[in-house]
Amino acid sequence: MLARQTIIKAVNEMVTSAARHGLPMEKILLFGSYAKGTPHEYSDLDLAVFSSAFVENPHANIDMIQCAERLPQMSLRLYPLVDFEEDPFVQEIKKHAVVLRDTTKFQEANST
Repeated sequence: MLARQTIIKAVNEMVTSAARHGLPMEKILLFGSYAKGTPHEYSDLDLAVFSSAFVENPHANIDMIQCAERLPQMSLRLYPLVDFEEDPFVQEIKKHAVVLRDTTKFQEANST
């Protein structure tokens, strides 16, 4: 099992390495057993990653994310930013997710 600080550090490193390659990650949600507080020794670190650079084609998104450093335990679900409000599976994820990153709130506050 991964400690909370290890998860946060790994997510920050992934975001930084992706940004160096021009890939923004506006929102990241932790879901699954880690978000529910019930991880076990073999649990994946389930992350929903939202980017304005991602497209509807999952294979293209996988190619884009290859530049980002990440832990072997990370299981990434990649979504275009618009899916945060529109995708039914994302709505289910959000019920129990822990928000690890959300730059859109800052952007919304600055635009008012």
